[in-house]
Amino acid sequence: QRWAAARSARRPGVSPAVRPVITVSRQVAAQGAAVARAVAERLGFEVWDRRLVGTIAENAGVRATFFAGIDEHRQDGLTSILRTIIGGAGPDEGQYMAHLARTIAAVADVGSSVVVGRGANFMLAPDQCLRVRVVAAADARVGTLAQREGLTASAARVELSRLERERAA
Repeated sequence: QRWAAARSARRPGVSPAVRPVITVSRQVAAQGAAVARAVAERLGFEVWDRRLVGTIAENAGVRATFFAGIDEHRQDGLTSILRTIIGGAGPDEGQYMAHLARTIAAVADVGSSVVVGRGANFMLAPDQCLRVRVVAAADARVGTLAQREGLTASAARVELSRLERERAA
């Protein structure tokens, strides 16, 4: 809706004002979302993080739970089959990616936004956005994960390794 309003407000023959977009990719537990929120607040930008999934689901006319299981997680064949059996016929990864790409393009067109994760840094051309990568030392990420999930340092280290493998896949 913001995209449509911004587009209709443009006058013919007048180039649109620069409305930058920042994409933030991050290592697991590097606190990239917190950095994104702080930057967006300072600049008066809108943050697009997990709420992208809800927006995509709304635009696709399905429940957000259909896409929540796909978002930033690789699905194996068995999981996909079980989702279909339990949840009925719903959108698949390809449909999710198509909706995600269209939504990120619309966010970029409106601008003044910070997009966290979801591969936005790969979907937008370098001249469309500032790409930021948030990294942190492994020990700091283990500490963050332990605190966030209520785990021991040892359990957090194992979980961090699992999450990194899942993201890489």
